[in-house]
Amino acid sequence: MSKTKAKEETNKIVEVEKNELAQESKFTVDSSDIQLPRYSLRQASSKFKAGETGDLVKDQEYVVLPASSETDIVFVDVRKKWREQAPFGSQIRGRVAYTEQEKEEIEGDTEFEVKPAADLIFLIPEGKGTDEDAFNYPLGDTNYALGIYDTGSKGAYRGTFMQIATFLATNPAASPANVMWTWRVVDREWMGNEWVEPMLKISRNKVDQDVLEFATNYKNITS
Repeated sequence: MSKTKAKEETNKIVEVEKNELAQESKFTVDSSDIQLPRYSLRQASSKFKAGETGDLVKDQEYVVLPASSETDIVFVDVRKKWREQAPFGSQIRGRVAYTEQEKEEIEGDTEFEVKPAADLIFLIPEGKGTDEDAFNYPLGDTNYALGIYDTGSKGAYRGTFMQIATFLATNPAASPANVMWTWRVVDREWMGNEWVEPMLKISRNKVDQDVLEFATNYKNITS
């Protein structure tokens, strides 16, 4: 074999080894590797100190939306669930089901109601009166916060998840990230008790391409 031919064969072997090494070292993640910050809607009875009543707070520390403001958000994912309604103030922690089968298993083994709730995972843009340290995802020209909000089983569930579910049921080709939703807070009162709840309505604004790609990539990883 000539020196030229031998060199060509050696280069081919080296190139194959490089490709194999690149494939072996490719970074991969799945849903178990992802830990999301928690959004909380501050109530008058909330035990954490950040924000004022009605503020949306990330990890009980950073205000990402003041109660007096409305903003458009993008849902990365929404997940329906069911929660066992243990008595308020008891030491019992209600179990959570993410499938109909799991729900039925809990219902067959509890004296308490099992009610629907939802996890809402969404991006919220940085705005006035917020803590800039919370917005650590630069997408396009805007910084966003990413987190998960537990609706609970009452008004917040109706005002958020059921609105999204209705939209998706009537637009079967769409995903939650296809549209922007305006988040606002409303005051509620019943039998002397006062609290605040989130409400959603579809925005006329369009989702930025960078944001849509982020949401699509997230969904592909966690599906």
